[in-house]
Amino acid sequence: MKKKGRPTRSGRTPAKAKKPTSRAARKAPARRRSPRSAPGSRKLAELSTRFEQLRKKLDDEVGAAKDLGLVLEEGERLIGDGYRDWVEKRLEITMEVARNHRRVLEVSRTNPALFKKYKGIGAAKMTRIGRVIPAKRDKALRSKAGAKSVRDMTDAEFNLATRPYLKKKPVITGNMLAHGLRMKVQAMVEQLSASSTLPQVDNGAIRTGLKADLGRLLKAAETVRKRLR
Repeated sequence: MKKKGRPTRSGRTPAKAKKPTSRAARKAPARRRSPRSAPGSRKLAELSTRFEQLRKKLDDEVGAAKDLGLVLEEGERLIGDGYRDWVEKRLEITMEVARNHRRVLEVSRTNPALFKKYKGIGAAKMTRIGRVIPAKRDKALRSKAGAKSVRDMTDAEFNLATRPYLKKKPVITGNMLAHGLRMKVQAMVEQLSASSTLPQVDNGAIRTGLKADLGRLLKAAETVRKRLR
């Protein structure tokens, strides 16, 4: 049987004394590692740098639009006639979006001081400035909508305020359309002439399809030719 401690004068049994523990036995609280001392600190630094770069891009949407315009410009210079397909199928954006990016690029080149001063107005407004006559851009940016300045206007208010300064769309005449069509026809004639020595086509489906397409081409060309009389 276990011996119980003697009761004290108050009638309570004294609590059993705890054994002293050594320092080694005590569990020290876990220390939080600082980002610099944590494993993979180099990778963490790279991620931090990337985050800052991406955050700057978010803050500078006008600058990002300008850079996209530059990429589009270089792409068109590289692939020429395949530009539309590249934009719509590979980049998966509309031609109007592509034109907007390039308008921002154009403003940065023709009005660099104005571009730097008003970068904070947002990409939509800067795109609108790209549609304004260059000589009147500074005046357009000093427009007012009531008591609102350009920076405080909504995009709709800004579009309305800058309407008088927009570039006039060129009138496309019959001569212009005919000239463009003629350039395309001449290029097609050159391609067909170069294919006059086409070797035997063994694939029946391809041979039949090509003959059908050439027939449609001849019919369309004859229709246009008759209209020119």
